[in-house]
Amino acid sequence: MMKRYAVGIVLLLICAMGCQRDEAPTIPSLLFRNWHLIRTRDLSSNNWRTWDSDAYYTVEYKADGNIVYRRNNVLTEADCCSPRTYTFLATAIQYTSWYFCPNGLCATNKKAAITQLSENQLELTDHFAIYQYEAAK
Repeated sequence: MMKRYAVGIVLLLICAMGCQRDEAPTIPSLLFRNWHLIRTRDLSSNNWRTWDSDAYYTVEYKADGNIVYRRNNVLTEADCCSPRTYTFLATAIQYTSWYFCPNGLCATNKKAAITQLSENQLELTDHFAIYQYEAAK
């Protein structure tokens, strides 16, 4: 009789532990700032390419899941095929929508792993390249 109760209690505990609600991962607040892309590297190469352009471009990951782009600190439309929204997965960013080009084909990457995140540096990697950002000035 005691064995039945012990087995019943163990089964009840296993069921209770298995039914715990999974909580969404907490997004690190360090992500919520303006980032300036400084260099990239293909995973198949050891050569870094600096990212120079005609202006000072930044990207901002907002707490509400939106991504904001700026050119010389002024809000701007993103380039074709750039992500517009995201969700956060434990150590990665899952992109959920993009700016599409009416006359182009976008080969979008849906997820980027966060490999470094500090007050001054963000490093993302997808299946093709590593992207290093610095906190925008």
